[in-house]
Amino acid sequence: TGDQVDRQYNDLIRDLLITVGLVFLTLFLFLGVRQAVVASLAIPLTFLITFIVMNITGIALSFIAFFSLLLSLGLLVDDTIVVISALTAYYRTNKFTPLETGLLVWRDFRTAILTTTLTTVWAFVPLLLSTGIIGEFIKPIPIVVSSTLLGSLAVAIFITMPLLLLLLGSKLPKRVTILFRVLGVAILFAIFVGIAPKGSLFLPALLVFISILFIYFQVRYLLFQRLSVVSRNSLNSTKQTFSQYINHGVINFEKIEKKYRSIITKILSKADTRRKTIIAVVIFSLFSYLLLPFGFVHNEFFPPSDQEYIYLSLELPAGANITQTDQEALKVLNSVRNIPEVEFATATMRLSVDPGRGYAGSNDNTALITIVLPPLSARHRTSIDIAQELRDKYQNYQKGTLSVVEVSGGPPAGSDIQIKLSGDDLTVLDSYANKIQDYLDKQQGVANVSKSIKSGTSKIVFVPDYQKLLDAGITQDQLGLWLRTYASGFTLETNAKLQQGTNESQDIVFRTATTPQTVLSVDSIYIPVKDGSPVPLASLGTFELRPNPTLITREDGKRTISVSAGVTKGISSTEKNKDLEKFADSLNLPDGYSWSTGGQNQENQNSVTAILEAMVFSFLLIIITMVLQFSSFRKAFLVMLVIPLSISGVFIIFSVTHTPLSFPALIGTLALFGIVVKNAILIVDKINQNLRQKMEFKEAIVDAAESRLEPITLTTFATIVGLIPITLSDPLWQGLGGAIIAGLFFSGSMMLFFIPVMYYLIFKGSEGKNNLH
Repeated sequence: TGDQVDRQYNDLIRDLLITVGLVFLTLFLFLGVRQAVVASLAIPLTFLITFIVMNITGIALSFIAFFSLLLSLGLLVDDTIVVISALTAYYRTNKFTPLETGLLVWRDFRTAILTTTLTTVWAFVPLLLSTGIIGEFIKPIPIVVSSTLLGSLAVAIFITMPLLLLLLGSKLPKRVTILFRVLGVAILFAIFVGIAPKGSLFLPALLVFISILFIYFQVRYLLFQRLSVVSRNSLNSTKQTFSQYINHGVINFEKIEKKYRSIITKILSKADTRRKTIIAVVIFSLFSYLLLPFGFVHNEFFPPSDQEYIYLSLELPAGANITQTDQEALKVLNSVRNIPEVEFATATMRLSVDPGRGYAGSNDNTALITIVLPPLSARHRTSIDIAQELRDKYQNYQKGTLSVVEVSGGPPAGSDIQIKLSGDDLTVLDSYANKIQDYLDKQQGVANVSKSIKSGTSKIVFVPDYQKLLDAGITQDQLGLWLRTYASGFTLETNAKLQQGTNESQDIVFRTATTPQTVLSVDSIYIPVKDGSPVPLASLGTFELRPNPTLITREDGKRTISVSAGVTKGISSTEKNKDLEKFADSLNLPDGYSWSTGGQNQENQNSVTAILEAMVFSFLLIIITMVLQFSSFRKAFLVMLVIPLSISGVFIIFSVTHTPLSFPALIGTLALFGIVVKNAILIVDKINQNLRQKMEFKEAIVDAAESRLEPITLTTFATIVGLIPITLSDPLWQGLGGAIIAGLFFSGSMMLFFIPVMYYLIFKGSEGKNNLH
């Protein structure tokens, strides 16, 4: 277990380093080395703030906490990117000093950055409303992500901005520049060493590449000293180009911005193009939303993921002794050891495992075989495939019940399929439970069908004839007393000292015989009666052999029986639960009896309800923030329109990639509320600034869309790149990362055209008239 935890943490740290490297590369391509280094500096400073908050709130560095840090890594650089992009854009014009550049950025972006950060925080904070097992499981996510976002805001305003202004405004000594370059190369090399797979040719290739670069620059320097003036001018031009890449990035956004401005201008200039743009967006959204009810996007609470443990729960018929169980467990154990992927396997007597409740103590007829697998990188098949092979192998197991149990990737939420029957008579409940069990046994893709109440060894029950008891003058209490006395006797005195001068004491127990009684002689019991001869027990009723349940559960005063099962690879538990509910309705239970779903289905319903409540709460918080900033309900409504656009993108990608709409995917969808809104805020806020400067209405919209294209694109791209490692590394979080990436990809593309057009249509009759020249 310790090795598995270490591997999980190592994988998370690897993903963290990969994410940092990808974010740095993104910033370098678009902004340049200097800006990328300053932006990357914000990451450790922000994490330092987050660690302080985690320490105060008592959140340990668990798996879910590490995941939260990875999730926030793609978001924490957004504020820094907006600040750096704005500073760079103003400074590139050569019209302002570094101090004036900082003042302009502070004036134009302080409110927008604060609002966008708060809206993203509002998307995560409502997750604290989730209760139960799922609520405890995801509790670190809102705390860690929210503290990281607020910390990134402080770092962007009070550290990143002054530091970049210092670098823009002053020329550092050559020795300091050389020192920074050496440190930068060392840090990059350390990152590459950390993420490089062991035993690969990545590091040797990197060293060769660095050596070639070093030789190239040395040769170029020597040639530069000896070439003619014309050649030097050519080299100077090359040097300027290289310097341009280093200081301003490889990708020049000016050409992209000009092309985007031309397209927006053409769309806003004609009513027909404006109408076509809105119609195209609406049709796309409606089409994507229809994918859900038509079944192209399926639901799954927590999708199965590869694990390093598989359990085989062995249960022999009731009455089997420990020796028989031990012998059969050894046979199964030796058989599973022959599977090539099995690292080792162990068997534990008197133990069973349940997916919903974990380990459970049991009887002599049960045993648990634990199969330990090596890491996924060291085997050719997943644990899901191996578990399916075991199910096929023991499908016709005759000596008892042998269930293959897989560990859930998420929190323990119960069995994949579970239905609970409630009523007064246990016999009636058991009969209906058997019908449900028979139904599930016949369903394809359903495994490990079992009842919560299992029969133990049979018991002998005496059924009295009340008329004969009355004729003999014997009461039920008297009958019960003599049966108890026959079976176990009763204590006359406890801790009695039978000899003087000794400290030893013992109980005095009254029994009917000196030797233990047996079942064979139960019919020879005679019940004493007053004023008469003793009456044989056999003449007062009948003996019956009945099943003896090992457990009886009650809820609200009624007895309950649960039937649970699991699903195999490629089978949706949601669909199987729907089929089971239809079958339960067809049973037509008598009055006083009812059924309800449980396990993952119940947790799924509770969690979906909690997420929907969180979405409503998040929506209210965001729209209140919008109204306070813009002082307009219409503008707040316009900004909120990007939320359904982003969700439509989720359904498209999920249907194409066959990704289930899981609980983590719902968290990602909730997170989209704040993430996509912040981009719309930047555009609308800039339009308001332009209109306050008395700019013509259409030009104000076009200029705002053009000027905000770079920060929106960079923040969106950095978030997508930052989420790629965790999306690809673990199927458990594939839905969360995939939902955010899909939403950003589609909403980021459509919003750049949708928001300007909608703003023009909504406000051309009010603000448009007031700003015409």
